[in-house]
Amino acid sequence: MPNWAIAVAVAGALVAGLAANRWWARGHDDSSEEGFGVKDIVGPVTTLAVILLAFIMVEALNSYARAREDIGREARALDALGETALRLKSHENSESLQQEFICYSRAVRFKEWKTMAHGDRAPEVAVWTRRLQTELAAMRRAGGDDELDRLIDLDLTRAEARLARITESNSTLPRGLSWLMFASAVVSVLALAVFMSSKVDRRIYVSGLVVFAVLLGGTLYMINDLDSPFSGVNKLEPKELTRISRGLEKDYTAFAPGVLLPCNAEGVAN
Repeated sequence: MPNWAIAVAVAGALVAGLAANRWWARGHDDSSEEGFGVKDIVGPVTTLAVILLAFIMVEALNSYARAREDIGREARALDALGETALRLKSHENSESLQQEFICYSRAVRFKEWKTMAHGDRAPEVAVWTRRLQTELAAMRRAGGDDELDRLIDLDLTRAEARLARITESNSTLPRGLSWLMFASAVVSVLALAVFMSSKVDRRIYVSGLVVFAVLLGGTLYMINDLDSPFSGVNKLEPKELTRISRGLEKDYTAFAPGVLLPCNAEGVAN
């Protein structure tokens, strides 16, 4: 749900409720203690909205934390892949794999990070994953290197972490639950405004209601933002991956000085 829609809906509910309150106050007397009062209806609705928001906020935070962990797992696997490649017996294989790890990390940082804001993967990254799979398969057929099994296991970890990262870039909250959360928040603001007590100073009540609406709208916005961890105010940045990538580049420069990489600075194949 767009953040502007959240702001418009909450503000609209507040304004509409305050306007409707004038009609309600003229036609009803809230001094009666008999039967169910308005507060007996509005109270549970507001409580339900707050509980629902708290529940969904926890799930959004969990999704955000999982995405951050997937980034770290992928970066650590890539770092271990680079170190293992340095120990290969074949200088040619070692050089080729290091090139692919560097280009892969660049493509993820500069291409896939942008597409994940929309829940997509980058085709530039797929170029390097295919090359890695092809080369590791060729090495397995050739055999003769003790580091091969470790390389394959680490590459599998990298691939799984990448898939998990891309999965978390999409909303994890069910659409029906999101709409229920949104509706309960809007109804709460509307009900509190419509059934404002005539016994309370209007200015004080309206001020408190505005604060409540702002906090409620801010909570909705934050849930929406955290549920899309690669976009918005709290978007995750590839800091650990950038650090690992620069380390790989440094190691490669020392290993094969003067040998150019098969990609540009953003990981696009030459």
